Amino acid sequence: MCDCNLSFSSTSSVDAGSYKFLELPPELATLIESSSQHDGNYAGLKIKGVHGEDAVLCTADKTYSMRSVVLSNSVLVVTQPPAPTRSGSPSATDVIHGEATVDPSDTVVIRDTLNEIIELAPTVPKLYKLNALLRGKEYTDSSVDEDVVSTRETADGHGEKDWFSYKDALSQIQASDGELEKGLKDRRILIVNGYLRPITPSFLTHILELTLNLMVSLSLTPSRAPVHEIASTLADEDEIPLSVTHQIMAWFGEVNLREDKWAADVKLIVREIGLGLLREHGLGSGIENDAFLEKWKTAVSDKFEDLVEMELLSVRILISYPLGNVLLSASTLSAYGDDTTTTLQYFPASQLPADPPARFAELFLTRTRWRTDDITPFLSDIAVNTKDRDRLLLKYARAVNDKDGLWYTARAQYT
Repeated sequence: MCDCNLSFSSTSSVDAGSYKFLELPPELATLIESSSQHDGNYAGLKIKGVHGEDAVLCTADKTYSMRSVVLSNSVLVVTQPPAPTRSGSPSATDVIHGEATVDPSDTVVIRDTLNEIIELAPTVPKLYKLNALLRGKEYTDSSVDEDVVSTRETADGHGEKDWFSYKDALSQIQASDGELEKGLKDRRILIVNGYLRPITPSFLTHILELTLNLMVSLSLTPSRAPVHEIASTLADEDEIPLSVTHQIMAWFGEVNLREDKWAADVKLIVREIGLGLLREHGLGSGIENDAFLEKWKTAVSDKFEDLVEMELLSVRILISYPLGNVLLSASTLSAYGDDTTTTLQYFPASQLPADPPARFAELFLTRTRWRTDDITPFLSDIAVNTKDRDRLLLKYARAVNDKDGLWYTARAQYT
């Protein structure tokens, strides 16, 4: 055991609280070690959050919760003493009469005392906050004439921006930059003049219908459609800004502005138009199956009507979509023991509470029992992975087996 001379730093009062211990998950430790060896930027780690809310640590594409755990023992943060800087003063390597005046290995300076460690664990990004922050800021067909962002006067008379910017979202939304980008795309949120504007489903459906009709009238090949021709035509004939069209194109395919090519995902466009039509028929206002299919085919034009099929809107298809929707069709309803009908109803996960207990309570108020394939789309945005999803099901639902298979029903309490 070596002996050391301990001393408190002259700046210990200033340094107090400057250091934190982080316990890294294996994948994060590997990422940091790898990135530090290459460019020293430590994987671009960021801490995000606003005052009064839990902070999170983010990599480029993942979010980690930060939980403080009190240690039973105190841990000292120590460093070597700083080298003297006065002219003529001996340094740690100076030699006087053949002996070193200072041996850094024998002296350490106490900089701080730590009594806690911060544990990191993968967590779901808090993208649901966008719903409240952007309420009332929707982009509609009447928004295309807006050239400037409005301001409003605060109580003290100073102007304050009435919108939530993309820059604000990067710093205030507890999500990695990659998850935020994907969240904006999945939620159909435009960036207009630097501010976030969720496009209304009806206007998005209208633009997509115009786009499909335009490709038909101009005899364009969807896999290599010209970006400029489509965007400029929509701007000239329908007054849709170029930037809006470009963003929508990127949502539904791959855009290459340099080559002026858009590889449109026509099936995804057809699906979105179908969802747009179905949104008009929520719980209590269903639409007859055949009538809906006819309406859907008319909206996508004769050229693309062969792509119209209910499987595009089915639960199984939507498992991969974080916004999640459930199509309550005749087969689904009859499986639940309800009266067999041919009505369809739209029930989106995006309108359900983000808090797990409230989410499950709402689900079981809507339907007393669920099949696994039916309920899982409603949990994808509140669970990190399938293991976390199964944990939520175990905690908030009761599994019941009968002759028809496995069902989930409500527990007595959600605590």
